[in-house]
Amino acid sequence: MERSRPPVEGKLRRKSRLSTAGFIATAMFGFCVARSDATPRATNQVGQPETHLMHPAVIEYPEALDLQGSSSGDMEVYKARLVERLGSGSFMVAVGSNLPDPKAKAEEKEEVMERTQSVENSISESINEGGGNPFEPVYSFAFIPAFIYEVSTQEQIDRLLASKADYMQFVDMPAEPLGLNSFQQGVIGLPQAYAMGARGVGWNIGSIDTGIDYKQPAFTRDGKEGGRITESVCAIGPARCPNGRYLDDQTPHAASFVWLGFDNGRHGTATASVATNMSEANIIPVMIYSVSDVAVGLDYFLHQRYPTAAVSISLKWGSASYNGSCANQSPLFRTLFQRLVNFGIAIVPAAGNDGETERLYEPACINIGDPTGDGIINAGATGFINTTDRGIIERVAGYSTRGPRGFVNLLFPADGIFAAVAHGSGYERKAGTSLAAPGIGAQVANERSSNNQLTPAEIERILNEGGDHIPDVYVIGSDRRVVYATARRVNIARSVARQIQGTQYNSNNTICLPFVSNQGGSPAASKVQKRQGVTPTNKKTRRRVAKQQKKLERQVGFIKRKVRKGEVMIFAAA
Repeated sequence: MERSRPPVEGKLRRKSRLSTAGFIATAMFGFCVARSDATPRATNQVGQPETHLMHPAVIEYPEALDLQGSSSGDMEVYKARLVERLGSGSFMVAVGSNLPDPKAKAEEKEEVMERTQSVENSISESINEGGGNPFEPVYSFAFIPAFIYEVSTQEQIDRLLASKADYMQFVDMPAEPLGLNSFQQGVIGLPQAYAMGARGVGWNIGSIDTGIDYKQPAFTRDGKEGGRITESVCAIGPARCPNGRYLDDQTPHAASFVWLGFDNGRHGTATASVATNMSEANIIPVMIYSVSDVAVGLDYFLHQRYPTAAVSISLKWGSASYNGSCANQSPLFRTLFQRLVNFGIAIVPAAGNDGETERLYEPACINIGDPTGDGIINAGATGFINTTDRGIIERVAGYSTRGPRGFVNLLFPADGIFAAVAHGSGYERKAGTSLAAPGIGAQVANERSSNNQLTPAEIERILNEGGDHIPDVYVIGSDRRVVYATARRVNIARSVARQIQGTQYNSNNTICLPFVSNQGGSPAASKVQKRQGVTPTNKKTRRRVAKQQKKLERQVGFIKRKVRKGEVMIFAAA
């Protein structure tokens, strides 16, 4: 059941958003870099791709305010900043309360909605108890007690600050886009995982980004344009979505709706194509523009209209970076993430392209527990360099944010991968952790399809345990040394094998599960690994397994030869 949302009085103004269109466009192409060459590229000494551009944060945004625990002085300072912000036009803020039932599961959806409604009613009454014109939100959440308001007067600010909500959070900053091939598929062991049944079939991968070109061949299934898209969602507000409401999940191809001043789905098309190339799961693209839109998009997935394994967020926002958790600074997203994970949906944010070793931006710094196993899987990127004595070496990309220990959970070979180009049928070589996030999200769907009882936290642990150690620093010279990253690069073949081993495999027989691993001399050097196997039940099954195994060995042998020669296989869309 989807909650009805209050109508908006008048037409939403977006002066403050449109004024940042140039800022967004500049950041867009700096975070997702096109490559024209066809071989892995070396980086400079500090690990930055030669054409990688960065757009520094130039605007300082207010952090969230604890409405019940802040001093009167702090509240006056916060109010002054918001009043000053009114000089640039109306803006969006979220007000809400902590979860009344933080451990509730998806099976309790109806009860969760009732409890949420009760808390929201209390907040709404406190905002309007002084009389005067009703101050209605532009969006009310269904499963967390929170609203999004468009503020246009100081009187409205006063009402919100005096409400019974626990927090107030500014959410009108832009959500900046961060900016595959059979080669990468072989590196992470995807063919072998497919052979074991981990293909993502029956699941969806959510992609919160800038929209999508549904006509791109990357999203075609069985000859149907957009056949890989289960549902297309617009969440850019009543003034922009085709149905005139904040969220449109009814208009066909709503996430492909094009409006001036944005990137016309270029970034979102690229990231979503990585997900479809790395899994047979379908996708649900959600078109967003600002941080408030991201929150509305996440709320859509809580309704669980379609089984969703993971939601990737290839964005960052805010002007502050953190050397640890920023969950308390972002209560709206903390509660959304907690609810999504409890409902069985993993969150996969991009770690960022700042190359930071100790700090993170939102949303990658948001956690709901131990960051190494809370179901929020921050995705970093690896790439490849060509060395004279050891061939192609996989290492952590120089621009990929490392962050505080434990916060960047998994790595994906996203430096120099092919991704779909919007408004055409071609592909470009690109780089960025924004492409790693959907790649990891696809592996969550693959793992989930092999065992649909796994929780997001369990999948995060399985993918970590099955991952490969990857060099973080590779110094060429007489003092050569290799330092391995704390996060592992995903190896879906090994992860699925370990998971199956514990539930369906026995110790009587073995089969070979070959996979291509790190080429840089890590403890998980490339070789054919032996794993415990399923006992074939009859002669026909044994012949089929043997035939399948020989085919996989030929595939891996071909990939190894390409790696030794320094060649990269050209990607063809599935």
